[in-house]
Amino acid sequence: MKTHKSSGKSTSAPKIEKKPGPQRPLVTSPAKAAEEVEGFRRDREAMESAPTTADTSARTSLF
Repeated sequence: MKTHKSSGKSTSAPKIEKKPGPQRPLVTSPAKAAEEVEGFRRDREAMESAPTTADTSARTSLF
């Protein structure tokens, strides 16, 4: 979670951020952002529903 990615200094930016190749490119479109958020939510739900005891408590707090 680096916030300095969106700064306009492309000349002094690290090499990794300069070339957005197959590795994680910057999220520009809202659709992409929504996709990422959905992925995070799915991961969190999977983690919360893993243990059976936390499953019920997580569900009651979520809904």
